[in-house]
Amino acid sequence: MKTNHQIAADVGYRLKEWRLRRQHYTGQLCRQEDVAKAVGIAQATYSRIESGKALMNLGQMLDLCEYFDGDVWQLLDAGGSIRGYLSHRKEQKKLNQQG
Repeated sequence: MKTNHQIAADVGYRLKEWRLRRQHYTGQLCRQEDVAKAVGIAQATYSRIESGKALMNLGQMLDLCEYFDGDVWQLLDAGGSIRGYLSHRKEQKKLNQQG
């Protein structure tokens, strides 16, 4: 199971991927500063999120998904981390009920 740090790193990587993809398809520079301003957070905060050094709150996550035209589950499920976590929790619950 992935740690919070690993999940944050996966999500940050996905955000960077989305930002660079947006830049590629629009032909316009899409800097961290531009994204941060568009969603109403400090550039330093966005930089820490994108680099996997900080977690974002739900409001920030929704705003970023809307900005990038992305899906929350796509963002969270970087590398299957959410599915793995939910599967692990389900197994734990089943074992607890049996024991």
